[in-house]
Amino acid sequence: MWLDSDRFRLHDVAGFPLVWTGAPVRDAADARQWQAEMDALVAQGSPFVILHRVDGTEPHEARKARASWLKHNKRPLAQLCLALVAIEADPIRRMALKARAAIANQSYGVKAAVAASPEEGEDIAWEILFCAPSNSGALGAFPAE
Repeated sequence: MWLDSDRFRLHDVAGFPLVWTGAPVRDAADARQWQAEMDALVAQGSPFVILHRVDGTEPHEARKARASWLKHNKRPLAQLCLALVAIEADPIRRMALKARAAIANQSYGVKAAVAASPEEGEDIAWEILFCAPSNSGALGAFPAE
């Protein structure tokens, strides 16, 4: 299945298998859009990595909708989304994100990493994609931080 970038508003799929996101999920409509886009990413059937530009906090209802989707789609997401790489330039916030990333990895089965820059994030993403065995959905070697 080919991803039509015109149907994506919160995820940038132009560089697939690198999927950039960072658009804030501000309300219920954005949360539904996020869910539809995640459904499309999983349905396309090829491994990918999400790179997330950290940008503020999201409202409780949006976070709740995202958590619900993640809970109900944990297995297919873990098979295709090889990692979530957060981009955070601030070293103190980056350290806090690394602690949260470890919890997310256990909860959702998706590897998580934190990078200081978009370039470092892409390097991590490509390493994960190249190390993952093709067509198996299994995770490859994860780079040391």
